[in-house]
Amino acid sequence: MLNKLKVFLSFVIICYIILAFQYEIAVAEQVRISGGDRFVTAANISKAGWETAETVVLAQGLDFPDALASVPLAQKLNAPILLTRPQALPSITIEEIKRLKARNVIILGGPVAVSLNIEDYLVKTLKLTVKRIGGETRYKTAEAIAAEMGTYNQVFIVNANNFPDALAIAPYAAKTGSPILLTKSDFLPVEIKRAANKAEKRYVIGGEVAVNDSILSELNAERIAGENRYDTSAMILNTFYKIQPHLYFATGAEFADALAGSALAAKNDSGIALVRPDAIPPELHDSLKNYQFSKTFVIGGTKAIQQETAEELDQQVIYEINDRSNPIIFYMPHSDDELLAAGAGIDHYLNRGFDVKVVLLTKGKASGVYPRLQTQFHDLTLEEFGEARVLEFKDSLSRLEVKENNIFVYDFPDSGLTEGDVRSVILDFEKRFPHAEHRALSFNEANNDHRATGIALNNLYWSGQVKNARFYISPYLENRSIKGFYIEPIHKSKVIDAIFAYKLYNPEAGRYSIGYQSVPEMFNRLEENPLSKVHLPDKNYISSES
Repeated sequence: MLNKLKVFLSFVIICYIILAFQYEIAVAEQVRISGGDRFVTAANISKAGWETAETVVLAQGLDFPDALASVPLAQKLNAPILLTRPQALPSITIEEIKRLKARNVIILGGPVAVSLNIEDYLVKTLKLTVKRIGGETRYKTAEAIAAEMGTYNQVFIVNANNFPDALAIAPYAAKTGSPILLTKSDFLPVEIKRAANKAEKRYVIGGEVAVNDSILSELNAERIAGENRYDTSAMILNTFYKIQPHLYFATGAEFADALAGSALAAKNDSGIALVRPDAIPPELHDSLKNYQFSKTFVIGGTKAIQQETAEELDQQVIYEINDRSNPIIFYMPHSDDELLAAGAGIDHYLNRGFDVKVVLLTKGKASGVYPRLQTQFHDLTLEEFGEARVLEFKDSLSRLEVKENNIFVYDFPDSGLTEGDVRSVILDFEKRFPHAEHRALSFNEANNDHRATGIALNNLYWSGQVKNARFYISPYLENRSIKGFYIEPIHKSKVIDAIFAYKLYNPEAGRYSIGYQSVPEMFNRLEENPLSKVHLPDKNYISSES
């Protein structure tokens, strides 16, 4: 009888979890976090990000003014944002406070926003320490929140009478410890000016209708704005996020999901993008090409963001490669390309457990450094020069910890590498490693050898002869507006150490610092900012060469 009772209770608990906790853990890269209403959604967002929390931030869930400035404070306190009705604390919010084992609650706004009865319940029944941050107006509340932030270097000023601009900037403001301040569209409240002037840098978020130019001038601020709330949201991503592991999508039509979701996005060093319930804003399409994500999160149910919209977003997003069963093979035309263009990417994948192979296609004998070296080393042959370049290449990869048996060297003509040469090599590796992840330089490159690798791989991808292809943008293209996403190394120090393989000068050992002598400025730039930039295949670059 006792065993039957245990089985029954287990069944009831499982059913309760399924019904109450709608945080969908999926195999796919997109996850929807939702609930039956905004209060349940906020609680499920909290579950997704916090196992426990010393403090929670409690905001009114039916109106936004007092909550607009709250996300940076929540981030500072490592606190989720939970929602309440003005006069009654929802049971799901009570349950979540208990689950978190919270000891403190920050209430945002005065008694009209969150009643004194709720405060009494938190103190007397739940035995919590409660602090209320609120002023006579939404502007004074924002100033009070800014004061809680302590010292800060920058602030973001938004219109107080609407929510999209504040919530779009909230994760980045939180990440940088920057207050969000509220203003009228045509008048800057004195308390907001006072708080804003404590910062060295001031940004106005939103267009002139939201915050007019007189306030911009009064604050000596920079404006970040698009034609509408969705365009502004996309511009915030493009302006402030070079790399982000995740992206959170929330409806731009309501505030509640984006408010709680922004706190989770900030915790995970990621931005939030506002979308229409029934469509991806065109402004967001181009922005998505600038990133790759390990996961994306849809905040809210299918009324907030319809399933068709979520599925379209899933198709538009570039996801991180996670299948480690296939090797990643880099095809580099010259020694040093593997580091200058792809070094951060090679380190990234090696240290995520991938089998990384690197192929050198030429020995770089056409380098302009050879004639310069001959003036000092008269007996240095072209073959010896080529081998010296290979030594640098292998040393660089060794410092990145590429296995020696995963390094392959060919001797196709330098400055004469053809698409056919590259094609034959890629097909050989595809035959040996079916469904490998292939990587080449961009087909946008000006250098003929560079471009040949990209065009050859792009052709093979679109003809269906290889399944997986991506393209690395060399630093030579930095000044061209080539769309792509950035990959950062997991061990920055290893990429920087690999640079010294090209700086090493020891002629007796066959080391002449050839790579560094060739393009010192490129190596110096990499040392300052070791990143790789990558883009996807493009049908517009298919060549007629077979």
